[in-house]
Amino acid sequence: MSVIVAAASPIELAALLRLDLLTARDMVQVCLNWLEQGLDDQAPEIAVLAGEIDPRLAEVGPSFERILAALTGAALSRDEALPIALRLHLAAALVQPDERYDEAMSLVIARFAGASGRRLVNHPARLADAPDGTYAEQELGLEYVYGAYWQLDDLLEGEMVVADPATVEVDLRRHLREEVQTLHHHLLALGPERGKVAALVQRLADLPRPGSIEVRDEEPMPERPGLERQG
Repeated sequence: MSVIVAAASPIELAALLRLDLLTARDMVQVCLNWLEQGLDDQAPEIAVLAGEIDPRLAEVGPSFERILAALTGAALSRDEALPIALRLHLAAALVQPDERYDEAMSLVIARFAGASGRRLVNHPARLADAPDGTYAEQELGLEYVYGAYWQLDDLLEGEMVVADPATVEVDLRRHLREEVQTLHHHLLALGPERGKVAALVQRLADLPRPGSIEVRDEEPMPERPGLERQG
């Protein structure tokens, strides 16, 4: 199970499910954790799913969706799921040390850059910073994170020539973290049900540190990636 899935709350898991970012094993492991916490009182199917030995997405997916509905209410739309899932990924990135941060942010960019064809998030800086301009990946408010990420990538790949690469790298990493923090706080403020940031940060801090952000036990992700832009 990935670090992101392990840290996710029920509403965040509902967002990941809507975007096809959960594997069958993720669902079973989550139910095992919930069974230990006694949440099966709210959703009896938790105990059934927790006992799956060789889960298949087509079989456990509908059950897990019913469990989430029992815990969180109505299913999320794709437009509702994208900002929630993005905020979860940004939160996971923010608690990573520098040696893991690049990997975490690469996952954010790979999953969410270009994920929406509609404007879902207005970055707060756009109120004063040329709001009529065209920015990369502005539909989810990622334009400033996107720019900071690729600046750092250009430096690390040797495509940016500077006199003092070490100092510039420190500055660019700090700038990227600041932009991620700004967007994370903005996404956090969009809905009251996402306001429990302290609990999320604590969950992330308490998790063991595997060798990768995404640990999948070689299980492939679903065949239909929910993050593909839909017209």
